[in-house]
Amino acid sequence: MKLLKRTLAMLLVAIMAIGLVAVLKPDVEANAASKLGKPTIKIKKINSKTGVKITINKTKGATGYYLYMSSAKNEYSDYLFNGGKVDRLIANIEQDGSKARTYTIQGLPKGTYKFKAIAYNEDDFIVGAEKSVTIKAGKKKTVKDKNYDFSKVSVGDTIKFGTYEQDDNMKNGKEPIEWIVLSKGEKQMMVISKYVLDCLPYHTTAEGDITWEDCSLRKWLNDNFYSTAFTKTEKSLINTVKVKNSDNTDYEIPGGNDTKDKVFLLSIDEGLNISTDILLTGPTAYAEVQGVYHHYETEETAFGVPACLYYLRSPGFAANDAAVVDEWGVNTCGDTVTNGDSITVAGDIVYVNFGVRPVMYINIEEE
Repeated sequence: MKLLKRTLAMLLVAIMAIGLVAVLKPDVEANAASKLGKPTIKIKKINSKTGVKITINKTKGATGYYLYMSSAKNEYSDYLFNGGKVDRLIANIEQDGSKARTYTIQGLPKGTYKFKAIAYNEDDFIVGAEKSVTIKAGKKKTVKDKNYDFSKVSVGDTIKFGTYEQDDNMKNGKEPIEWIVLSKGEKQMMVISKYVLDCLPYHTTAEGDITWEDCSLRKWLNDNFYSTAFTKTEKSLINTVKVKNSDNTDYEIPGGNDTKDKVFLLSIDEGLNISTDILLTGPTAYAEVQGVYHHYETEETAFGVPACLYYLRSPGFAANDAAVVDEWGVNTCGDTVTNGDSITVAGDIVYVNFGVRPVMYINIEEE
């Protein structure tokens, strides 16, 4: 009898164990399925070897990737900042990790660049090994200059002036830049690009106060952008002007010294004097893939593209922030602009997903 009871007890324990395994098995499989592989990338030079095509290979368990880029002097970290330096987040790719994804960047200046992919899913982040590529000076194409006469252009008109990559098709070259005429005098007119042309940080260090005078975006606009976007004749038409850098009166943040620039950004005051139809705009296809930020519920602008955020040159709510144009017309820190022209006096100086929308003064006729 005792033997029978002992046998039945052992059988009951075995049945309970089998049932427990059956209950736990789906969770075990789910956890196994959520395990994340390490992403790998390969790089191919393109476009006369001044551009690169980066392929993120398929990664087990990944639901998306972050793709980072920096110069050789910057070190990567698991976060955006490392030792005060900013690694440029060039893509946040949400997709099934079982598929490879290719991302293209063109027109890189001479130098060495590092790329790294970070795979993620709901449970984990895995940092992949970085790869470097060295870009040598590209071959310069001979461009025939145009003759310009803007005497018949009116405020609000759109003109074409200069070229920049916009359709994200590197094989067909750069596209003409469209500019909207904001004001016009006897000899010169103020223009702003119709679309956001690129996506860059306001400044490339994460610490310390900064103003327009010393920020890296000002240097990029007046050096890199100016040098590559315009021909010799076009450069002769672009005026160097005194740019007034007013304080942010809402937060009593100094705007810094006035500057002399060829290319610059709107200030808060200038933005408030522009109609919403012109002020709100979206990115080109190229700027889009560089990572320009949209809210999920944003509406289309008057130009037929979803509105995005882009920088102003004015300071934001702190001395290490820059103001931005908000796509909804409200300040995300709660300070709504009364005239509804979608200027926010808040911003983020090192947030790399804000766009760049250049402004210039150009002569109406060639001298």
